[in-house]
Amino acid sequence: MLRRTTPLRYFATSITNSSVKRLRHRKLNDDISFEDFILKGQVLQTYRDMLRTLQKIPDASARTELHDFVKSEFKAAQNTKDVHLRRSQLIGGIREFKSLTNSLGLSMPEIDFVRK
Repeated sequence: MLRRTTPLRYFATSITNSSVKRLRHRKLNDDISFEDFILKGQVLQTYRDMLRTLQKIPDASARTELHDFVKSEFKAAQNTKDVHLRRSQLIGGIREFKSLTNSLGLSMPEIDFVRK
């Protein structure tokens, strides 16, 4: 008995094959430590929380200006290699942003850090 390939089966197979090819070509970054990995997640979560908080600002021009400022600060600190310096920059940025949001009458979610 001949087995006919349905269009759906062909589509699923082609997606799977292309996914495998993409994963093979993806470079793995072996030099990242566990602390770097955790800090990267904390930075990303903080950035998202800040952007969500900025959406609460009623004035569109002020919101855009603060969004650009937050984005530029995160981009400027992106190439810092020292984990301890990055952590201190993140904590300092959170403090500054909290003081800014308090002066605007907004609230920012609490961020917990695991300290060693």
